[in-house]
Amino acid sequence: METYIQYFIILDWIFLLIKIHKGDFFFINLQHLYSPVLGFLTIFAIISGLF
Repeated sequence: METYIQYFIILDWIFLLIKIHKGDFFFINLQHLYSPVLGFLTIFAIISGLF
């Protein structure tokens, strides 16, 4: 019984990660924000010395 619950919890996390990767949350589409945010975070990481 406990293994089935763990299996469904893992599946829930998998589907959540897929939704985050696609940027599509039902009626909210975040795909157009991903490129600018990723670019800003990359520039910030380079300036701050993380890379």
